[in-house]
Amino acid sequence: ITLTGYPIVTTGWTIGGSAFTVDSEIELTPSVGSQAGYVYYSTSTNVTACGAFTVDFDYKISTPGGCGNGDGIAFFFINPMTAFTGGGGLGLPNPLTGFVFTMDTWDNDGDGNNPEDELFGYTTPTTYAEGAAPYHLAPILAHQAYMDDGSWHHVRIVYFGGTIRVYVNGSTSPSMT
Repeated sequence: ITLTGYPIVTTGWTIGGSAFTVDSEIELTPSVGSQAGYVYYSTSTNVTACGAFTVDFDYKISTPGGCGNGDGIAFFFINPMTAFTGGGGLGLPNPLTGFVFTMDTWDNDGDGNNPEDELFGYTTPTTYAEGAAPYHLAPILAHQAYMDDGSWHHVRIVYFGGTIRVYVNGSTSPSMT
């Protein structure tokens, strides 16, 4: 299931909150505070422990006019798809159940690790919180300076047989497992 085209074809996808399309891209939020934008495939998919999928996406976190950046971006495979939260909530639904990969640029928890990547697993309805250790599926990748440098970056998430691997910036070795 792919988002492609010029202009981008979004048939089968839900785009909402502050998100909007621009040519062949989806901009999740404008350069304004307290925004949350999202895009997700509109048809539910049930992934079993023996299932498999691969997700590839490119992203860019820009800092227009040197005015700071957003709180970050999250990829999620979760349920339900309602009550999206802005700011420190990274636009995630609240509460949520499932797994979440975050690229968090803003230090909401005061640990000094940002920008950081985190991989979470929520087995019961939970509210996302940066650095919530009981839900980590892998150690935090701290101080990822490339993350909000205004350049395009690639992420690949591979789920196979109950194992999640995250690859960033074209690496052939997983950054997180």
